[in-house]
Amino acid sequence: MVMKKHSEYDEYFQDYGAGTPFSWLQYLAQGIAESNLDPDAKSSAGAIGIMQIVPTTAGIDLGLTAEQLYDPELNISGGIRYMCNMHTFWKSFNIPASEMWYFCLASYNAGVGNVSKAYRLARHKNWEHKDWGVVGGLCLPRITGEKNSIETLNYVARCKRLYLELEKEIQINSGVGKAVRSSRAPQANRRLL
Repeated sequence: MVMKKHSEYDEYFQDYGAGTPFSWLQYLAQGIAESNLDPDAKSSAGAIGIMQIVPTTAGIDLGLTAEQLYDPELNISGGIRYMCNMHTFWKSFNIPASEMWYFCLASYNAGVGNVSKAYRLARHKNWEHKDWGVVGGLCLPRITGEKNSIETLNYVARCKRLYLELEKEIQINSGVGKAVRSSRAPQANRRLL
């Protein structure tokens, strides 16, 4: 079971995911896909922490230093903020809600520039450019190359699979779909303590 194994950071995902375009479980699934929730993870590309944020992105887009990326709370909040930035970008293209998470995940993984080039290619060819399957499956390989596009397609699919597993697990554990929270106080209440 995914949830019982990885619940140490649930509060951060819940607190920082509240009021954002995606559910906290979608962000949790992304964190599991990125690093298996390892705050000390570092990729060969230099991405750091639970949400695997590259230091240049952290500095430019999130105002975080490389050292801060090893802090689980800052890393999770930064990854969620970056996903919100991706949502804002794709919202201007009128991507349907059913496809939005996939476009944002792909942008997080392959870079928003690459995914937007794939989107424009699909639109130019009069293909269904607001469908992630078309943009990712047919156009992204032409932009990033086959190997990199397969990595992105697998990443998006893995995040979706993990999200569905987490959602099912919560329903099984609670009977009504409520997440089991840890004993830490929620973020909003922590400020009052």
